[in-house]
Amino acid sequence: SGDNLFPDDLFTHQQLRSGAVILHIIGILYMFYALALVCDEFFVPSLDIISEKA
Repeated sequence: SGDNLFPDDLFTHQQLRSGAVILHIIGILYMFYALALVCDEFFVPSLDIISEKA
């Protein structure tokens, strides 16, 4: 029942053991960088404006 919760991976287990897991790690790091960039550019300035009005 729990096997169908997530889609299949693009790589086989052998490919992941041979180094393809690095692509997953690079993707995760890229997403964290993008999240930090969005927070710095939009979220923090909006909090500054909200705190100035209060």
